Amino acid sequence: MTNRQAIILFVTVVGIGLLLYIPSLQPGSGWYNAAEFHAAAMTLDVTHSPGYPLFTRLGNLAIRFGPLLWPGHPPAWYVNMVAALAGTLGAGVFAIWLHIGGVPPLLAGSAAVWMLTFTTFWEEATLGEVYTLEILLLSLFFVGVWRTRSKPPGFWDAALPGFIFGLGLSHRPTFGPLSLVALLMFAVSIFRSPRRTEAAMGAVFGFAVGLLPTYDLYIRLQNPNRVLTDPLTGLGLAGLWSVFTAAEFRVGLGVFTLPEILARTRDWAKLMFENGGPAALVLPWLALRRRVPDADTSLISEASVAEYNPQIWVLGWMFAFNTLFIINYNAFEAPTMLLPSMIGITGLAAHGLHSLRGKRGRRLTGWALAIVAAVSALVSAHNIEPRDQSAELWARRMAAILPPGVSLLVSNDVEFRPFWYLRLAQKFRPDMQLRLIDKIDDDGLNMIAADLSRHAVAGSLIYPANLREKLMERFDLFNIGYLTFVKSVDSKQLELSSEACENTITLADNARIRLASSALPRFMPDANGNIVMPASNTVFPGDLLFYRYTLENIGRDIGNVIIGAVLVGPEGRLFSQNGILLGHDMHAALDGVCPAGNRASEASHKIESLRALIVPDDIPPGRYELRLILCRSSNSGFMSLPVDHLEGLNLLNEDGATEVFRLRNGLAGRQMLRAVPTWKDLKAVAGDFPGMASTPISLGFFDIAERKS
Repeated sequence: MTNRQAIILFVTVVGIGLLLYIPSLQPGSGWYNAAEFHAAAMTLDVTHSPGYPLFTRLGNLAIRFGPLLWPGHPPAWYVNMVAALAGTLGAGVFAIWLHIGGVPPLLAGSAAVWMLTFTTFWEEATLGEVYTLEILLLSLFFVGVWRTRSKPPGFWDAALPGFIFGLGLSHRPTFGPLSLVALLMFAVSIFRSPRRTEAAMGAVFGFAVGLLPTYDLYIRLQNPNRVLTDPLTGLGLAGLWSVFTAAEFRVGLGVFTLPEILARTRDWAKLMFENGGPAALVLPWLALRRRVPDADTSLISEASVAEYNPQIWVLGWMFAFNTLFIINYNAFEAPTMLLPSMIGITGLAAHGLHSLRGKRGRRLTGWALAIVAAVSALVSAHNIEPRDQSAELWARRMAAILPPGVSLLVSNDVEFRPFWYLRLAQKFRPDMQLRLIDKIDDDGLNMIAADLSRHAVAGSLIYPANLREKLMERFDLFNIGYLTFVKSVDSKQLELSSEACENTITLADNARIRLASSALPRFMPDANGNIVMPASNTVFPGDLLFYRYTLENIGRDIGNVIIGAVLVGPEGRLFSQNGILLGHDMHAALDGVCPAGNRASEASHKIESLRALIVPDDIPPGRYELRLILCRSSNSGFMSLPVDHLEGLNLLNEDGATEVFRLRNGLAGRQMLRAVPTWKDLKAVAGDFPGMASTPISLGFFDIAERKS
């Protein structure tokens, strides 16, 4: 291959990738690791294991110098651009490597572009994740190794792949096993070289220089002011080794039973089908065909009738190792780590198509793969997550109803990172104290009690799973949309006017429920912090609808009552996503009341509740009625509604997607309920409630309008 051909192939692939990625670049931060990488790039803090020092250094440089080229963007945008550039450059180098191995330019370029259009690859490359940098380093290493196979390597010929291998290990230790076959080929090339000693010294020298990011990680780990990870983690050489090898994450390997592994394998195949189309499951197998000699095999290094192309061994091992690793690894967002499997699929497909006989047939296969890549681009452009900064949007909504000086209980993996990024980037709510609550014990409860003596305490209470249960041993909880506030059991109850509740229902033991007669909206900010005040009785997705009720003469019977407000659309339709009913606030009547307070047994006691229903994101615009519903929790119909999992989720990311779904929809303290299509169906499941009239209790009509970006 001439230099001119290589440049044309490289520029074409990179140019197509940038045309796809730059317009779809996430404008801000995201969930999980994305916000952590953005914060670490700003402060050079240390992320979770293995620390990713190379990526955060590159991100830091992009934040410092990127505004000189592209001014006017938030810090996260520049880090997202680093990931996009790494992905596109990696694809360009990958195309060159395939062509060096004998794949025609059109076929090699089409395979590289196809890899860029896998939905997961596209999302990772436009959201500031670290995995596209691994693809770039793998591709560079493969090209460097192939150069040593074409001629006997000397010092500098071996130093280059050694350097890239060191960088790859510094970035992510899995680089070692992923590139194992290529590494063995590199070692063989050095051993066969007449200048083997010189070449070996060059490889060692390059490798040592490539490990400089690991030294950088060691220096950063000694900083006692780290925030993203526990400052006691990673101290000294032993700590560096623990972080670098991700010791705390190794417990997630080998935890699945055989049926679970089979189910995850099925979902892996489904994910690949959805990412790259049916070609992703069919074409790679063509690479297992034996090659036959013809005029085109002259480009294939060391190829003969009974051999596979050496690149097939490199790609096959990388694909098999990474796929088996992910299927057997219990981790949130496991699909984000599947990019090496995707480079394996597309590379094997290119070699498989190239193995088909005849020059004309091979030209047709090149165009066929180009069509596959084009269709994949169209499908993925539609399927990638919306560029709506949903994590930042959620954080702003959470903070919108928090009083000054509040202590906010947050989990480290999901909730803390968007808040911390916003604080670093925009000095967002510096009055708010962020309390990590990944586990709850007596010390944590004492900390919350101390905070309550000074100011308000609130949180989503989504994670950990036992957080609400532990808090209710000592505190009252009351839910306001996205948040649950923690209250001392002896704190003063909410002051509600007597006009707030007009519909009264009396239970068998003389307990009474006085239900609200109207609801009031509270408008939430958008991702930029702006609040739009719409016309009267108009609300936007994400806004809150407040309503009230009072429990009087509390007896035992009231503990079995479910109370809820439900948004009912045109023709009585209800809104749902992933098989889960949204646009409701169905909860137990004594939800959040601490049993230790003994108030539920005091017949004269009155509990006044202020609740808020969330208008769901993506709800169709239209006119909706907010209705109240009551039922018994022991009702077999209602008992069929609560569910634990969303429908249609891939097992490789079931827990993570469920947690984000619950956060975005404010489902803390509320059970997820199976979707029912209409109000009539919901009433049929809930059954008749004694004392309620046949006419629904209406809290008002609201026009839901589409929120303009």
